[in-house]
Amino acid sequence: MTMILGMEMAAGLMSEQGKVWRIGDIVEAGRAGRSAAAVRAPGREGWYIVYVAGGDGRAVHALERRGWTVYRPMTTRYAIVKKRGGLRADRTQSRKKRREKPTMQRITVPLYPRYLFVAADSRLGAWWVLLDIPGVAAVIRHGSSEVVRLDDAVVDGIRNVEASGEYDEREPVNILKPLPNMPVLIVKGPFQGFPATVVEGGDPDTVKCDVGVFGGTVPVFMPLDHVEVT
Repeated sequence: MTMILGMEMAAGLMSEQGKVWRIGDIVEAGRAGRSAAAVRAPGREGWYIVYVAGGDGRAVHALERRGWTVYRPMTTRYAIVKKRGGLRADRTQSRKKRREKPTMQRITVPLYPRYLFVAADSRLGAWWVLLDIPGVAAVIRHGSSEVVRLDDAVVDGIRNVEASGEYDEREPVNILKPLPNMPVLIVKGPFQGFPATVVEGGDPDTVKCDVGVFGGTVPVFMPLDHVEVT
């Protein structure tokens, strides 16, 4: 009796276009609603911190193929475009050429290289299941046994800062390498505020300085945007 009454009521349901809804439509809609409600939002059970080996991308692909939700915060950096060397005669450059402004390229890189945030999901198994996934080397723990599980609010905070661009590196203003014997001021890093003198050495991305500390000088390799010519 209940089933017949339900069918009669369903037959009486009309859409705005005058379509009679079939029983199957109602059943499928109800089933879809229950399925959606059963799906847990990623992060409801917290987030593991996973250490990967052999490249972040490989581990991300393997984790997502197995149903895990992965968050890998990214940031932008500026790197000097390396020029290919030619014959020895071509590599012998004049001082003027060495002082030309190098070309900078903006690149996107992981904010925490080799670390991923993976949403805990009891339906996919306990945390140690992650250790069997290619590319996953370890799940971060407190001490020797307690696995770290971050609250969803922590990961949301990282997402918000990433979206704001606060993690992104600003384009360096000072990318010309100072010449030896030039006095400079260190404007970033642990030696910020110290005067220094440029000496021979360093690669195209760094400058070697003698920093005056503790009554003497200490040789330090600094990124180009960490020093200003005084």
